[in-house]
Amino acid sequence: MRAIRFVPVLGAVAAIAGCGGSSGLSHDEYLKQANALCADYNTRLAALGSPKAVTQFPAFATKLLPIAQDDIGKFKALKPPKPDAAAHDAYGKQGDKLIAALKDLIAAGKDVPAIERVIARESGESARSRQIATQAGLTECAK
Repeated sequence: MRAIRFVPVLGAVAAIAGCGGSSGLSHDEYLKQANALCADYNTRLAALGSPKAVTQFPAFATKLLPIAQDDIGKFKALKPPKPDAAAHDAYGKQGDKLIAALKDLIAAGKDVPAIERVIARESGESARSRQIATQAGLTECAK
């Protein structure tokens, strides 16, 4: 979970977050846990429905923000194995950008040009998020 395609973009980006490092997780276990978190986020995002108009994005963002913060926080708590750390960190930075964008949408209120600026900015971030997720094997996060 950004532009007119903002909702699907939010899904892709919102699953992102992270901190690097090593842990007892194997590559396969890391992918399993990360993809499970992304699947949970995607399900929760879908349950919100989609804004039908640009002016509905701030209210949508208000509902999505706690979900994004929850699942991104859980994602950040994962400690990937060293070979996955760089992608995890990159995806994490995208998650931080999503949270900032949701806050910007909420702050925009009924200011349509401000809403459209946030949506446009996040559209580019969405493509980057999907690219990182795909390359990292985070199939649920790339959706």
